[in-house]
Amino acid sequence: MKAIQTIKFLLLAAATIYTLAMQSASASTYGFTNITNNGNSNLSGQLSVEVLAVGNQASFTFRNNVGISSSIADIYFDDINSPGSALFTDIVFSSASSGVLFDNSARPHNLPSGNGIGFNADYSGDSNAPVVSNGVNSSNEWVTFLGSFASGNNFNGLIAALNNNTFRIGLHVQAIGQRGNSDSYVSAVPLPAAVWLFGSALFGFTMVSKRRKAA
Repeated sequence: MKAIQTIKFLLLAAATIYTLAMQSASASTYGFTNITNNGNSNLSGQLSVEVLAVGNQASFTFRNNVGISSSIADIYFDDINSPGSALFTDIVFSSASSGVLFDNSARPHNLPSGNGIGFNADYSGDSNAPVVSNGVNSSNEWVTFLGSFASGNNFNGLIAALNNNTFRIGLHVQAIGQRGNSDSYVSAVPLPAAVWLFGSALFGFTMVSKRRKAA
């Protein structure tokens, strides 16, 4: 009887993992790594971008889960693929929450200090003046950019490029903490969804097994 229950649980866990994996195939969230050292607090734990499939396009929604005061003021996209195999024909500002105002073509054109890591922006956008107050500076604010895939490219190719760093996203964050300086960040490869999905299922199976033994 216990063997049958165990098999049923494993089948249910496998089905759950498959369903969640299919969902994660159309959306992925990335964090950011600091590439400058201007004496500010590290914001890596509060910056994120959700990358979502939208037909033959991809949306990039940026958030700043503010614990340390700061404002995402400039956003950059670096498509390292050669011109003939670029992922996108363009990436443009799409929408934003109340209190956030953005436009295309950031100034400066490239991510500050990006040259040191070979970051060369192909597309960009920045907040309108005053840049700090119109940037993403609170946990309930967001800004979304929309990219149109070039012929022959798709969302799976984008995720692969993000994971192997042939497509990178840069942020220039201003007014950080008490010092009020700025820093630059680049997208960081996330933990593959399958790993944490399997870990969650395994943890659940372990807990259920323990409860059954206790009973």
